[in-house]
Amino acid sequence: MARTSYLRRKKKSEDIKGYIIIFISGIVLLCLFGIYFFVSKNTVVLTKDTLCPVNGPHGHTVFLIDRTDTYSKIQIAQIEKYLAQFQNEIPKHNELSIYDINSDPDNSLTPVFKMCNPGDGSDIDNWQSLATNKNQIKQKYEEKFESKLRNTLDNMLLPNTENISPIFEMIKVVAIKAFPLTKTKNGNHLIIISDMLHNSSDYSHYQSAPDINSFKNSNFHKKNHVDLMKAKINILYVLRATSANLQTNNHKNFWASVFFDIFNANKKFADPFIIIN
Repeated sequence: MARTSYLRRKKKSEDIKGYIIIFISGIVLLCLFGIYFFVSKNTVVLTKDTLCPVNGPHGHTVFLIDRTDTYSKIQIAQIEKYLAQFQNEIPKHNELSIYDINSDPDNSLTPVFKMCNPGDGSDIDNWQSLATNKNQIKQKYEEKFESKLRNTLDNMLLPNTENISPIFEMIKVVAIKAFPLTKTKNGNHLIIISDMLHNSSDYSHYQSAPDINSFKNSNFHKKNHVDLMKAKINILYVLRATSANLQTNNHKNFWASVFFDIFNANKKFADPFIIIN
């Protein structure tokens, strides 16, 4: 009788342990399922070629690089430093496009680089890492985005000289081709790398100092007017030793008026100029 009672108590104890194990296992499975569901729900599906969200980029950043004149080695070092900083500031799932300013804007309608920042995995917390592989995400970022971007920028900064510098025409190309008409989550950002000395047959800063009122009323402005729709503007203003008499404060003020008073750039960012000397 005592032995039977002992066996019953032992079996009951084992049953309780079994129920506890099943209960704990269920809780763990529910937690894992919840984490997987959360990560899956917040995962953005990307296209294979551009790494952009299938529903469209969350914002747009453009590097517009003037290739109508040569940069010195120290200028290239400064440009690379600032472009690396701007690259790091590009939000995840924003599109980065690179256009060049050359003598023929009609043949520059297609960007030389166009991809979205897929993220390098640095935003993934410990819980999300249970359902994703941070190392694979970082490797994808480095191989498919950063490496291609670096190669493109290296080629864009190689020595080159041309007689025409159609800066206004290429700003128009960027506004039309790169910036959407509809508002995006993170907005638009235009970074121009140039001496900003526009030179074409219709209009040239080499002929006379630019005047904002004359420009505003000119046919050239009417032909090249754009609406940048509150895009943020930064200008890596490259100084030329041979153009010190042209690259004055009045020259910079002219461009500030063009962008903020005529082209509808975002006035919230006061001084767009970064001097490259």
